[in-house]
Amino acid sequence: MFRRIAAGTVAAASLSLSLTGCLGGAEKKAVDNIKLTAAQVLGKSAQKSATVDTFTMDLTMDGPTKMNMKVESRLRPSLAARMIVSNGGAQVMEMRIVDKAMYMKSAFMKPKNGKAWGRISADAMSAASGRNMNQMFDQAQQQGPAEQTKMFTASKNVREVGPETVEGVPTRHFTGTLTAEEMLSKFTDPQARAAKEKQLAAAGITSANFDLWVGADELPRKITLVQGTKQGQMTMSGFYRDYNKPVDVQAPPASEVGDVELPRIPTGA
Repeated sequence: MFRRIAAGTVAAASLSLSLTGCLGGAEKKAVDNIKLTAAQVLGKSAQKSATVDTFTMDLTMDGPTKMNMKVESRLRPSLAARMIVSNGGAQVMEMRIVDKAMYMKSAFMKPKNGKAWGRISADAMSAASGRNMNQMFDQAQQQGPAEQTKMFTASKNVREVGPETVEGVPTRHFTGTLTAEEMLSKFTDPQARAAKEKQLAAAGITSANFDLWVGADELPRKITLVQGTKQGQMTMSGFYRDYNKPVDVQAPPASEVGDVELPRIPTGA
């Protein structure tokens, strides 16, 4: 049980950073009387999303790992996030990321000194997960909500489904598929590409189906990603809102915090 919870914790933090590092970089330029292709709309969404400093997200993982997360994220001037994780409707933990450390409050993982919060450093998360968490923190802050939508622009068959309303917001719905090679093609940083390639290989992911709902402001409102893994099909759905609204995440009081050691989690867990 402890190993599964630890694996889920690191996976959730990794996934959160992956999705917060998901969308791209430049300012909006109004173009009148021009019909953009689906790929061009995704490109503009990737560009617009790089200007986002804060957002909130509801994330659902459904597959071998089942998890729901409510996320508040601040990318600049410094990376900070609060994540409420639940399973089956019951809250199982709260996580905060502040100053490249993760603070966790959970009945499944308590510090030995009985403190309410456990602190796990980026180095400890790296050792447990086999991933460079310091690098993931840096990439998430630099890229914004950038990697995912930018990755979608590599799809050769992306198409527009039509107009749909997401949480009361009018959007345009796009869908497409990606091969592993296409997913990797948008990584310009060699280290980031190598890390993603290793992650895909470990999970046995060779392709993915995606859906993206984009608002009139060119910002994503919903993303769904379906991937086949060695353990079975995984569906991830994220609802985005409250762009550039204030997010204040602080570390818990030092008197309530103790250090936690994570067990080594096998690659691909």
